Amino acid sequence: IERGQMELIQPDFWQCDTSVANNSWCYTVNNEYKKPQDIICDLVDIVSKNGALLLNIGPKADGSIPEEDRHILIEIGRWLAQNGEGIYGTCPFKQFGEGPTKVKGGYFSDTERSAFTSEDFRFTYKDGFLYVFVMKRPENKTVRIQSLGRRDPIFNALVERIEVLENHSFASFSQTEEALEVSFECEKSPVSALPEGFLYLSIILAVDFCFISCYTGNRCKTHQNQGLKGLPGGHRRKMCRVFETFQLVKQN
Repeated sequence: IERGQMELIQPDFWQCDTSVANNSWCYTVNNEYKKPQDIICDLVDIVSKNGALLLNIGPKADGSIPEEDRHILIEIGRWLAQNGEGIYGTCPFKQFGEGPTKVKGGYFSDTERSAFTSEDFRFTYKDGFLYVFVMKRPENKTVRIQSLGRRDPIFNALVERIEVLENHSFASFSQTEEALEVSFECEKSPVSALPEGFLYLSIILAVDFCFISCYTGNRCKTHQNQGLKGLPGGHRRKMCRVFETFQLVKQN
């Protein structure tokens, strides 16, 4: 799909090809460059829907890579170095995520999306881990994930503990019938490894849970078919890691 995405999970693997600039595929003077965090949010959204992102950059006439393109690629690479576990080798969960921000499907629609909010989440799955990406850092240090409620038919699980992987501390949470609410303290990463004038913010939470269906001792065929292959009966625990996509904000 040229410069476009999908609204829902697709049964067949698909690809979005887009550029680092809004107005051109090639190098152009005064290109309207996208922000790295916006491209990463699009990457997460695409992967959660069984897709891949092909990102184009346009070299100059002498073959050199423009500094703006290089900056975008470096920031995406830094993010993937920390959070790529939830991207590489994953498959879609039973639903791609939740939240108020709608992604328009179809060609040439990649500039029509509104900014994601802290109520937007995207899911991926791999090797017994459900990865949940918070698409914007919440200012009140709290997230409410409706799809991880105690009796949600999609998640259908009980949360036992939540760990902030960045500092290995345990976050407080409340799993009601309607949602999973998580409160955590933000630990800021060192600024020295980042471009001057910017601060990298990232929170990673690990949620330890047991599937409700497991307590019955029955094999869960639904989860086998929807990204939780080989789930046995009994009390086998699974893990869910919640990643917060980064923001680049000007350092005070």
